[in-house]
Amino acid sequence: MQQGHVWLLELNRLLNHVLPEGSNPESAEAEELFKVATDARQWYDENVLYLYNELPDGSPFVGLTNTARLIAQGRHDDAHVWRLHGEASDQLKSRAKELLATEHPSD
Repeated sequence: MQQGHVWLLELNRLLNHVLPEGSNPESAEAEELFKVATDARQWYDENVLYLYNELPDGSPFVGLTNTARLIAQGRHDDAHVWRLHGEASDQLKSRAKELLATEHPSD
């Protein structure tokens, strides 16, 4: 869970640099955004079973990483990226609370 939060923070930082300038796929920030989004998606793929009780039908985290990659390539606007970021954050927080509750059940 902690690493998922780190990925969200890093994506947030990079999106805040790339979006105001417009997405120039040649810029260092766009290249870094593409790499971070790719790495975050790889982390998700490797940890999806820890994030859910069963395999999900869809995921805002996947939507966020896909959209961030498209933004970095100049092929997408920011219309839904912040909504996806918020939903992915909420999803990680909710799962972290569930896991903490099972580790430390209250009597």
